[in-house]
Amino acid sequence: MQDICLELTWYAKEGDQFIGETVLKEVDLAKLRNLLNLPPDDPISYIHPIKEAHASFLQGFTNIKIDLSEYDYFIERAV
Repeated sequence: MQDICLELTWYAKEGDQFIGETVLKEVDLAKLRNLLNLPPDDPISYIHPIKEAHASFLQGFTNIKIDLSEYDYFIERAV
């Protein structure tokens, strides 16, 4: 079971306007840390930009379509 709550946020590429956010459900934290090149014990307390290599993995944990051509996405710890 996940011990932290993560959010996916996205912004317009033009002007950086905030568009939305969603909670990522039941993310495999070990796989996510590996994908982001983080140490196994990293608390994921910083904001991480999402790249093409991350999008397909994260797509399975949200009901929104990740569209990197239109928006900039970030994963962060929910407060």
